[in-house]
Amino acid sequence: MADSHRLPFADASFDGTMGIRDWAGVFADRGHLDRSEAHRFDTLVDDAIRAGRFLYAVTYFLTSATLPPADRGDDPR
Repeated sequence: MADSHRLPFADASFDGTMGIRDWAGVFADRGHLDRSEAHRFDTLVDDAIRAGRFLYAVTYFLTSATLPPADRGDDPR
């Protein structure tokens, strides 16, 4: 069985979620992004939140399964 669950954030409540506030800085620290672009990313996120245009969403897939007794190590004999 599988079920999906979308977790949306449309305002500053997302802070700390999935490390989004650190993404640009980490990329800059590792040489994959110019430091000024990292700052620009943070500024654009803040601007989008203030303007009501920000949406960050992640989808989780929850799965479950049942194994036959032989596969679980339960030996009914």
